[in-house]
Amino acid sequence: MAVTGSGLIKFKNSLINLLREGRYTLDGKVYSIPIYKTSIDGDNINIYLYLDDTVSGHISQSQLIDRDGEVFDTQAENIDKPSINGLLISFTYNLKKI
Repeated sequence: MAVTGSGLIKFKNSLINLLREGRYTLDGKVYSIPIYKTSIDGDNINIYLYLDDTVSGHISQSQLIDRDGEVFDTQAENIDKPSINGLLISFTYNLKKI
C-alpha cells in the first residue's frame, strides 16, 4: 500500500503545525519571534522567520521551537544585520516518498 499525495500533504502540514515560534541569538542574547510565514512547494516545506529593521547586531544562531517548547532545529548563522534592512531566515525541509 502506498502513501497518497493527500497523505504526503497532511504529513507536511503536520510538520508545520508542530512548530510554535522561532528564536535567534543576537549579540549573545536569545530572542523569541513568531514564525513569519510557511509554505509547501512540491517536496519542500519552508519555514521563515523575519527580523525587521528594529533589529541590528550580530546574529549567530537561529532556531525553530516546537509546541512543547523544545528546540526542533538549530542553524548556525554569521550575519551582521544593520538596522536599515529586514532579514528573512529560512529553514527548508525536503519530504518525499522514496
